Amino acid sequence: MKELYRSLKRGFTLEESVASAQRELVQGQELRLEVAVELAVKILRTTYYDAKALRKAVAGPHRRRRRARGVWDSWFPPYLQERNPTYRFESAHIDS
Repeated sequence: MKELYRSLKRGFTLEESVASAQRELVQGQELRLEVAVELAVKILRTTYYDAKALRKAVAGPHRRRRRARGVWDSWFPPYLQERNPTYRFESAHIDS
């Protein structure tokens, strides 16, 4: 997981970060993207929809959603979302 976060922080795509993290695994270990989806939902909810974030917000609800969607799409590219509904922004129910 450390390598996954390091790669994401360096600006790599989610796919590149997952590949890098998988190279660090030893036999018998695995990295599941479903965990990444749950983590991504928590991050975006905290960043864009948490009560504390809303008090500080200068952006309205449409702009917050658009920004959250942009971040989501950078983590889970649209082609991945099209192939697997688990990764769709709408499936995550972030703003609910």
